[in-house]
Amino acid sequence: MCLPVKTGWEVIEELKSGDIAQGIPIVALSGHVSRGDRDAEHEAGCDTYIGKPVDNVALLQTIDVLLELS
Repeated sequence: MCLPVKTGWEVIEELKSGDIAQGIPIVALSGHVSRGDRDAEHEAGCDTYIGKPVDNVALLQTIDVLLELS
């Protein structure tokens, strides 16, 4: 995942390593849709992944499921 200063993977790892955001689910929204990218996002700490272009219904359903699990 491409961001201006850090990679998305670095941001996810920082969030998951801290006490505050450790239990907050992370949904990756990315145009990088290869199997390797999805595996890297999962290894970094993403709870799930949705490729772009984003299907709004699928995104809302994913959020509902994650909220029920938390």
